[in-house]
Amino acid sequence: MLRESLAGHLLTCFTITVWGATFISSKILLRDFIPIEILFDRFLLGFIAMWIIFPHIMRVKSLRHEIIMAIAGLFGITLYFLCENIALVYSKAANVGVIIASVPFFTGLVDRLLGTKRKLPKGFFLGFIIAMTGICLLTFSSLDELSFNPIGDGLAVLASVMWAFYCLFINKALSFGYKPLQVTRHVFAYGLIFMLIPMYFMEYEFKFEALAKPVNYLNLLFLGLCASALCYVTWSLSVKLIGTVKASAWLYISPAVTVIMAVLILDETVSGLGICGMLLTFLGLIISQNGIKGIIRLIIKRHEVLKVPQKTILRH
Repeated sequence: MLRESLAGHLLTCFTITVWGATFISSKILLRDFIPIEILFDRFLLGFIAMWIIFPHIMRVKSLRHEIIMAIAGLFGITLYFLCENIALVYSKAANVGVIIASVPFFTGLVDRLLGTKRKLPKGFFLGFIIAMTGICLLTFSSLDELSFNPIGDGLAVLASVMWAFYCLFINKALSFGYKPLQVTRHVFAYGLIFMLIPMYFMEYEFKFEALAKPVNYLNLLFLGLCASALCYVTWSLSVKLIGTVKASAWLYISPAVTVIMAVLILDETVSGLGICGMLLTFLGLIISQNGIKGIIRLIIKRHEVLKVPQKTILRH
């Protein structure tokens, strides 16, 4: 049980680290592509990669299973990214980033009301407040003024809710006994199908010349193979191992990861207030996972381990 929990948290940490870096790749690709082109190309690439890795047809046991995976694709691939991308048209990226970081809160509520219906951890709400305070400091510390747009900010909230429902349905799909990679590939297929309608209205175009540039195809490969194919599988595994609430709490640190990547890759700077924000974000994550009492127990246990009796030292 402990080994499964550790594996789940490590998988989630890896997934969130990669997803935090996707904003940098997307920012580079937006010079030559519109959002729907990046979105469709990355998930198509991920879908093809999963077929190459595991070229076996998935035999779905019932229509109910099929519908649940289709809904997961609709919420987690099509609607989530469309809401997020359209929100960026109306609102500042800072606003959208902060609102999207509230995903763990909505995921916890959806799981409590419609999913496992387990009681939320005692530190859930306190961790949420502390983490969101840190995210706001981190995001808004470099802005001269704040601005809010009802349409854009509302769509960002809707995107957070879409991801919460995706977690609910992917967790349900994984409980049917299929291989996580097959489930993820099936969900990708439905996401791509549902994406065809907005692609028509948003004037999708396959830009071969732009894709021929190394900076573009390398970033697209990262988004398609690593951030989509690999990380959606690792996310599914982590949800299966530690549950949606604990896995989603790791999303609090995504903005901090993005800032760190921007500093390392794009030579951006971060203020002292931003560093404080990052520390608060990590603290919020820890509290949401363990609660105040859990943190105290961890500190006491660590102190007891470090406090080795003198006789024991002499004996060795």
